[in-house]
Amino acid sequence: MKEIFFSIVIHCYNSKATILRALNSCMSQTYKNFEVIIVDDCSRDETVDLLMGYIEDLHDPGRVRLYLQESNSGPANCRNIGWKNAKGNYIAFLDSDDIWHSNKLFICSTYLKGGEVDLLAHDYVEHGDLSVHYLAGYDYRPIRKNYYSLLLRNISQTSCIIVKTELEPNLHSRCWCERSARPPARWLQ
Repeated sequence: MKEIFFSIVIHCYNSKATILRALNSCMSQTYKNFEVIIVDDCSRDETVDLLMGYIEDLHDPGRVRLYLQESNSGPANCRNIGWKNAKGNYIAFLDSDDIWHSNKLFICSTYLKGGEVDLLAHDYVEHGDLSVHYLAGYDYRPIRKNYYSLLLRNISQTSCIIVKTELEPNLHSRCWCERSARPPARWLQ
């Protein structure tokens, strides 16, 4: 399999206090083979202005793309738009109020490099009001679960999910069918 290229999809709505922190956690990844797709859901604060200024100041044109919704449609629809516009072979989701550990993509790429993994989920650590997303905390072992045990317990949250882009036609239509922000069992459909 060729080198993994991640499409990082970030949904944001009125995220002026946290969006740059989330975006900086993407840009400081040690694994550099990625793009960032931000879908703004009609923010009424200065989120879009902050993002446009950030993108203009980047020395890597096209690395971060911003899509603006015409009407507020919720996180599910925004993530679907990001997914549809992704160029990567894996989609990594990041909430606008979360950050990633700087080695997240590198560590995840080691589990994905064979191309046999369709969905990767990991744990996270909370530090006050900040969620820092690590792969299984500091213990970088894959957790093997079967389908039924995953249905019984949601093991992760959106910023800890990576899914193979080519599955989009099968997962996309069912992952976020409703306006739900966190789809527990829908990942498995």
